Amino acid sequence: MKILFVTTDWMKYYVGEGDEEKAVPLCGYNFQNVNGYYYGYGEGLETIQLEKIQGINKDNIEVVDDKVQNVLVVWLAPNRNGETCVIGWYKDATVHGHALTELTLDSERFERTYSIVAPNQGVLLLPVEERSYVVEGLEAPIAYHMDEAKRAELLSYIHNYAGDHMNLVLTEKELNGVLSINMDYERYFHKADEFLAKDAYAKAIRCFNKAIQEEPEETLGYECKASILLSLKMYDEALELYKKVIVLDESNDLAHYCMGLINGLKQNYEEALPYLDYYLERRPKDYHVAAERAYVYFIQGNQAKAEEAITDAYKKEKENPVVAQIYKRITQK
Repeated sequence: MKILFVTTDWMKYYVGEGDEEKAVPLCGYNFQNVNGYYYGYGEGLETIQLEKIQGINKDNIEVVDDKVQNVLVVWLAPNRNGETCVIGWYKDATVHGHALTELTLDSERFERTYSIVAPNQGVLLLPVEERSYVVEGLEAPIAYHMDEAKRAELLSYIHNYAGDHMNLVLTEKELNGVLSINMDYERYFHKADEFLAKDAYAKAIRCFNKAIQEEPEETLGYECKASILLSLKMYDEALELYKKVIVLDESNDLAHYCMGLINGLKQNYEEALPYLDYYLERRPKDYHVAAERAYVYFIQGNQAKAEEAITDAYKKEKENPVVAQIYKRITQK
């Protein structure tokens, strides 16, 4: 088995601005699910010596296109007592020799830099109270080898771990679950709000699924469920729901915007633009969306069109933080 050990800062959630940390470190999004994947980074991960990864083929035939696949990445962090503890892991990760930076339409971080990426099925962030497995004698931030006996013990711990996790992963069962009780149609949405106030997303989704089941031709249930999934960065699932909304109500402005936004978040920019255009034709004074469209032009390499569009939006709504940030990125002012 190929295995890599990475030491980062100690955080509770590793989901960026939603964390209790004031300044988000480079590792601050390592356990934020983005459309079924997790993107890992941190101090000292600009370059990773792939040929040194423990368990790799000696002839380096597994290093293809400056990356190695099917690696177990064990994430470590020092606790308040200075002990280096296991805080989570990525199974079946792809490790890149050099960090990659992508422009995104995500206003939370318009750039995403990562060295490691893994599918959500094998990713686990331990609750703080479970971060008690102490590892000693490893180099930081990257360690390529561990003593065989200690390595076997750690692998056994990971393989047999059956406790809770902090990274949010909604299963197919949770996405399709339906509330078991009947009530007035409007009450399903009130009940969902109660669950959302407690971050009980799966239970809220059950309420919306029940509403959809009872009134399949009404768009509200689909829109509410899609909104949750979009906020959780489950873009593929949200996209299908907004498609359904447009089938039921082809003039739904918000659904068109969300289709454009999600396609942009999925880096399908050519597909995003017609939806954003549709929305802005009907709501030309939404300068937030106008700025997002300008950023799509920028990512596509159309600098002149991007500058023209963002300059107009910035003149109209420079106090909007998203507009201001996109303006700064496009114009470098």
